[in-house]
Amino acid sequence: MSRSRKGRGRTPGTAAEVPPALARGRGLGRGAQAVLAAALAAFILYLPGLGGGYVWDDHLLIEQNPLLRSAAGLGRALLGDFWSASSGAHSSGLWRPLITLSYGVDGALSHWTPGWFHLMNALAHALVSALVAALALGAGIPALAAGLAGLLFAALPAHLESVAWISGRTDVYCAVFFLLALLLDRRARAGGRAWPGVAPLLALALALLSKETALPFLLLVAVAERIGIGGRSPDLRASARWLAPYAAVTALHLIVHQAWVRVPEVPMASEAGSQGLRALALMFPGYLAFAWPWFNHTPAVLLAPASAAAWTVAGAAALHALFALALGWLLWKRASAALPLALFWLTLLPTLAVNLSRGSFLYSERFFYLPSAGLAWAVGAGLQALRGRPRAWWAGVGVTAALVLGSASVLVPLLPEWHDDSALFESMARRAPRNYMARTQWARMLVLAGRDAEAMRELDAARSLDSSRPEEPSIRALLAYRRGDWGSTLGEADRAIAQHNAENEPRLLRAAALLALGRIEAGRAALLELRRRTPGQPAVESLWGQYLLNTGQAAEAYPVLAQAARLLPADVILAYAEGVAANDTGRHAEARAALQRAVRLEPARYDAWLELARTCAALGDGPGAAAALARARQLPAAADGRVEALRARLASPP
Repeated sequence: MSRSRKGRGRTPGTAAEVPPALARGRGLGRGAQAVLAAALAAFILYLPGLGGGYVWDDHLLIEQNPLLRSAAGLGRALLGDFWSASSGAHSSGLWRPLITLSYGVDGALSHWTPGWFHLMNALAHALVSALVAALALGAGIPALAAGLAGLLFAALPAHLESVAWISGRTDVYCAVFFLLALLLDRRARAGGRAWPGVAPLLALALALLSKETALPFLLLVAVAERIGIGGRSPDLRASARWLAPYAAVTALHLIVHQAWVRVPEVPMASEAGSQGLRALALMFPGYLAFAWPWFNHTPAVLLAPASAAAWTVAGAAALHALFALALGWLLWKRASAALPLALFWLTLLPTLAVNLSRGSFLYSERFFYLPSAGLAWAVGAGLQALRGRPRAWWAGVGVTAALVLGSASVLVPLLPEWHDDSALFESMARRAPRNYMARTQWARMLVLAGRDAEAMRELDAARSLDSSRPEEPSIRALLAYRRGDWGSTLGEADRAIAQHNAENEPRLLRAAALLALGRIEAGRAALLELRRRTPGQPAVESLWGQYLLNTGQAAEAYPVLAQAARLLPADVILAYAEGVAANDTGRHAEARAALQRAVRLEPARYDAWLELARTCAALGDGPGAAAALARARQLPAAADGRVEALRARLASPP
């Protein structure tokens, strides 16, 4: 029997002859339509999200990050902690310079228009979907099955958190380069090269510079080496030589990461070890559930392993063990299906390891993005196994197509929830009422909207869910600040800080309360510490500028306030302070622009209308001054008589 006939006679799912797409290296041939269909579907599905704004972490990481606005600042950001410049969390332990660079480049190209960032996320997701189909084709899976695998990945609602959220691009960009490295590696191996070459090594380096999820790539290539290509038994020495460059790239990344960004030492509670083991067991079926289109898809899901029944934990652990055993058996048999399943399992390991070591139960759909590429590819491999049985094949194709359509029908209505903070947090609180983060973030939106009673109810609910976390007292401090209740602001801010809140917000509120209570030196010291922690952070600079203005240092205050206002254009208090400082230093044209922005943001701000009237008069704009006084007179605060007094003063000759 000829070699080619032997290849056709092999059992589906085992190592077969070299797939034509890998052996020829000339593109994907008939599979090109499958790859293109996956990419187009992924992009079209996320088109409605291009009109969204900055959401949640986007504000600190991108919109208000001062380091991204200059070449020198961007250079510092590339060599530092991913979060340090934006929140003061100097020891997050995350180093993702490629993502930081992409934020800076996208901002410079788009003038910080969020739609451009969303476009780049959607294009990257389209590329990942195409790579899923291409990897399936390269493994010898028929074009229809490979295309369905790519389409399923493109449409999974679990990917919303990674694609519709700008900050989620860490997962998407990591997946682009991770899967590209794997595709290039397998093509190089099939082509008989002596080593992988520069391209897959560069792709791996870029994946590692995007997110830590790429660390298991070396293990995945080892799995691929075990399976082999074309039915050839792998030579251990040759495999070791093949893996060595990937090991070197990974080791170099870890060394540089440790040198520039040290992983923080997180103190573990006495029960953290057992909690981590319980979480490790529960997370595996939880991540599998994300693949179900009709799952309750909501971000920032938190595990509560302490409340899980013992049988639930045992069953979850057994499921995980069975999966690992099945994967081990497939690997022992050198079955090609082991590679996509290993892709799923191995890329979950970094997240699972964090939970095991720290007891911090990270459980969000964004951690599922790259692993789900393995599941989608595995679906294609499952269809391939049915190829010899027409009825089963077409039944499998029909079920997979139904999953694709069902996923798309769930995905599209969920996209508007990522349009802005209010839409996102309201939907989270509605669909996941026992999610602490959902209740606190929605409470924040209610506070900012002046819906104090509703905010208090959400905060009470959050405290009942978890009284040990700092977000709830921090938002209570914000509520008290907006009411002018400085004693409560100080008390709640201190409570949030005592509960290990590493963010700036409670410290800013504490500093503002100290200044308002007349404790000037303490407030000044708190502000200086904040400026040291996060140089140029606009919220900190805004309060520092207001401090300078209120202590008679308008000349020093104006440049600080103007710079902060460029990053916080929607802050009405900042706009008003900038206008006052500009007036006090003779910059009346700049003052008018700032005050016009203030009254546009908050038409009921009485002092801003009066200051605008004075500014217009100083510029010789009599009609503008009269119009501003007329608007001020319509407000209830005009009962204090200042409108008429100012009108008389402006009407009198100098």
